[in-house]
Amino acid sequence: MLLIASVVFYNPSEDCVRRAVELSKVFDHVVIVDNSSVSQPSLGDDQRITYIPLGSNQGIAVALNRALEFAKKGPWDFLMTFDQDSVYPASRHTDVLTALERQKPDVAIYSLNPEGTERVKETEWQHPNFAITSGSFLRLSFFRENPISFMEELFIDGVDFEFNRQVLLHGGKLAENPDITFGHTIGAPMTVPFLWKRVRVMNHSPIRYYYRFRNIYYLYHLDKKFYKYLYREVMRKERAKLYFLEPDSKNKIRMAKRGIRDAKHGILGPFLEK
Repeated sequence: MLLIASVVFYNPSEDCVRRAVELSKVFDHVVIVDNSSVSQPSLGDDQRITYIPLGSNQGIAVALNRALEFAKKGPWDFLMTFDQDSVYPASRHTDVLTALERQKPDVAIYSLNPEGTERVKETEWQHPNFAITSGSFLRLSFFRENPISFMEELFIDGVDFEFNRQVLLHGGKLAENPDITFGHTIGAPMTVPFLWKRVRVMNHSPIRYYYRFRNIYYLYHLDKKFYKYLYREVMRKERAKLYFLEPDSKNKIRMAKRGIRDAKHGILGPFLEK
């Protein structure tokens, strides 16, 4: 079984570059797609690493599609999609291989468990139809046979969930390994006091909330049944936290409203100031 890992860069730190290079020690190949405006000169000359600079930020979906198309043309069996700031559990790579070998042929996406800080057990919701991009293994034979790609119009946020939906529509299945975890953080999470307890907030940047609210509004109206739960989570719970608990709430609320307004008018792609 041959495995290829992909990492999407966007102005990566030295640690992010180092972690991406180190993936070549456990994977058969690594493809790095760079959304930065400046190329990375410090990747070395390892023949197991392919570097694809895009020259500008074209969004996570474009970069993921480039990685997927590259992987589909090669001899590999699974493509792992990975965020630049995530940490792969290299010490458990043998366990990952064993788990992949045990999956049934109709499992198109097999995901590891994003560990720790961004999962709060008291409020955690799980949906068998959802798997985040980072730490997911894509069965390449399935994607060679089915016309599935990441929705580039979304630019960032919700890209993975829409990809999941397409997989399910084409008869594929998703599975998660809860026992093999990897380091992963979403946003800049923090806890803030509220009444008699402390509440966890994601503390995304204002522009990220623009994409988050815009895309979930658009996707919900694309498929209300599939996105029903996620839509409620974002539009009710997350919006309430924006109003009452998040720092810099005024700017974040403004951008969230702008995102919803743009979605209603069918405006997608990268954010354009106007």
